[in-house]
Amino acid sequence: MFSNFSQALLELFVSSLWETIVMVGISGLVGALIGVPLGVFLRLTDEGGVLQNAGVNRVVGGIVNAVRSTPFIILLVAIIPADAPSHGFIHRHGGGRGAAHDCGGSVYCAAGGNLAARGRSRPD
Repeated sequence: MFSNFSQALLELFVSSLWETIVMVGISGLVGALIGVPLGVFLRLTDEGGVLQNAGVNRVVGGIVNAVRSTPFIILLVAIIPADAPSHGFIHRHGGGRGAAHDCGGSVYCAAGGNLAARGRSRPD
């Protein structure tokens, strides 16, 4: 299987794999060093905990939840295609004087250019 790859490509693969392992290890270690004490603190300040403090627990818990959801929000934005279709817009060309037609759910119409930039589209 590896006979098709050059020596330089295999060396690049091995070095990239090692860099990935180091990055995952460092991030896992930092996450554990921060996360375990925070988790213990949240449990201790929770209702029925030794250091019960509802206000501090609510504030720290809110911060933890916000930070925890940030990577997912970044991923959500990253996977949205830049040219997402508008799905089913019917519009008129020439400021409403032209014939209405369906552009097939695209934000780009061959007859009128970029609809989103011109603001000439309206939903069904």
